[in-house]
Amino acid sequence: MVDILVHLHSDPETCYTIVSQVKTNHDDVYEQAVDAMCRDHLAIQVVPYTGVWTPIKYPCTFWMQSAIFWIGRKLKFHLMSGFPRMLSSTAK
Repeated sequence: MVDILVHLHSDPETCYTIVSQVKTNHDDVYEQAVDAMCRDHLAIQVVPYTGVWTPIKYPCTFWMQSAIFWIGRKLKFHLMSGFPRMLSSTAK
């Protein structure tokens, strides 16, 4: 299973309670909480997604991946439409 970005908790208080109970020495508190929710048989719905995605763990990763995505889209557009010619009218 691949996590995209959105986790919509219909009961945020339960989510907060579980997150506050997690004990870990790593930066995976939320991931451990989601694992605990699954073990406790809380309702989880997985929705298929076929669009562009990238793993995001930290805010800087999001901004960097977003920039790469948009630059890639612009570059693809220019490659598909052809770069503007920068040649003089007399160039062959």
